[in-house]
Amino acid sequence: MIITSLLALAQASAPAGDYHVEIRPQDGASAEVFITLHIEGDSDGETMLQLPSSWGGEDELWRGFTGISVQGGTLQPADPETPTERVVTHDAGADLTIRWQIIQDREGTPSAAARDNYRPWLQPSYVHLLGQTIFLRAERDNNPLSGDMPVSVNFDVGGDWALASDLEIGSLPYDRLGASVIVVGDFRVSEQIIDGAPVRVAVRGEMSDAQIMSVTRSAVEGNLAYWGDAGEPYLVTALPIEVEPGRSSFGGTNLRDAFAIFGTNNVPDEIIARVLVHEHSHSWVPGRMGTLTQGPEQPQDYWFSEGFTDFVTTRAGLMSGAWDAEAAIGQLNEFLAEYMASPAREDPNTAIRDGFWSSAEHQRLPYLRGNLFALLVDQHIHTETNGAHSLDDVLFAMRDAPEQGLVAHTFVDFVFEVTGLDITELHQRHIIEGETIILPANTFGSCGVVESGLQPVFVYGMELGANPDGEGSLVTAVDPDGPAAAGGFAPGMVLLERVAGAVGDATQDSAFRLLDLEGNERVMSYRPTNGRMEMSQRIVPADADLMTNGCLERLAGRAL
Repeated sequence: MIITSLLALAQASAPAGDYHVEIRPQDGASAEVFITLHIEGDSDGETMLQLPSSWGGEDELWRGFTGISVQGGTLQPADPETPTERVVTHDAGADLTIRWQIIQDREGTPSAAARDNYRPWLQPSYVHLLGQTIFLRAERDNNPLSGDMPVSVNFDVGGDWALASDLEIGSLPYDRLGASVIVVGDFRVSEQIIDGAPVRVAVRGEMSDAQIMSVTRSAVEGNLAYWGDAGEPYLVTALPIEVEPGRSSFGGTNLRDAFAIFGTNNVPDEIIARVLVHEHSHSWVPGRMGTLTQGPEQPQDYWFSEGFTDFVTTRAGLMSGAWDAEAAIGQLNEFLAEYMASPAREDPNTAIRDGFWSSAEHQRLPYLRGNLFALLVDQHIHTETNGAHSLDDVLFAMRDAPEQGLVAHTFVDFVFEVTGLDITELHQRHIIEGETIILPANTFGSCGVVESGLQPVFVYGMELGANPDGEGSLVTAVDPDGPAAAGGFAPGMVLLERVAGAVGDATQDSAFRLLDLEGNERVMSYRPTNGRMEMSQRIVPADADLMTNGCLERLAGRAL
């Protein structure tokens, strides 16, 4: 099956590089993947080939490349000191055909424990590839293959295997080549038209096609409603991964016009919804606003690219009906509790740069800090402009700017340009230096009051996992010295639903309808705290209908 799109015929110039991706099943053995690149060599007779090195926390990605060959020139021997570089010598401007094979550079199948799912998967029944890990780059002095330069992509898939990729448009800017996903094999591909554009889902194994498509539709509709933009093609791929019994997992990577999921089939809709709305929001934040700093300094920009995406996620989810105002407040309270409990809360932004890929606390911090900073700035704008402006106006201006730069570095200037407010000091204190963000009591208007002060530390005292025998969550472990044990909870119980209390709130009892160890249904409660006190913030919801008292509009960004 050969698939080629001619979408770019209207372009004035021919593609500067042509990629051909060939995928072949192997009768019970791992599939084979070959990629061919046709380009014009540099005018000085030497073209540098750059293989991928590090991306998404993965290193030595060049190990997935083998059998590199060249027609039209001579491939020089590889230098062991620079394994990501290859040099081709040739006549000036020669036509070069470069071919290589992609391999799975480790044994096994996708699993949560291995944490290596961004690398290529080549299995007997399917192939899963991310663009950052499979395409090499030709670096030429006079005409480098980079940036907005157009390249074409076509596919040759053997047998009757299904194909789904966001590269099926045929021609695209070179810098979009890496932000892509290719799945081939026993994937089930379905499509819906949303606002005039095709939205596809490619799922395999026991993951639910209907569930992924339903939540994807909600995510797309919510973001289109928030941004006021027209529909565009979008692809979600879902690759099942192995987890320990009783556990669940759900995550993935955003690819601007696609999202690659790695997960299990026992994840609640609300978790999937939050992840998918967040990831689709990345198409705008920072996708249509500008770029991030490249290289090892990039995590210093994540307070904007991740934290502000979470800010938009809450709004977009409300606009699609993925959650209501009460649920949104619950989510925000979880953010507040997690932020206040973070041991890295007051670390400077440079600590995120240095620890993002090695420290769980620093990896999580930009999401939390950035979201709260967005809420703080939004409240500041509302107050100082008497409701004439909001943070939404700033984000829309960044999206619509004719010239876009580094988003995390231009944000303060855009706030001033749109609202006339100088937030330089706020940015320096809370983002650069890491001073704790305390939200004003009236941050959420009619939704309720933000209470700040000393509160008991929230401690679950037990670990939960998916119930392999049916509904609810299985209690997999209980701290013998913790509050859950004191409340009579034990491993093996199944929590069916929370009937009182809230995650992160240790000021009231948490009560659960559950099945005890004898299988009897009952209600048990306990105070989820270890007795210690710490600084905290939480939203106390107003005693009103939050969907009709103006709260929904405030949280969704539709209030003036």
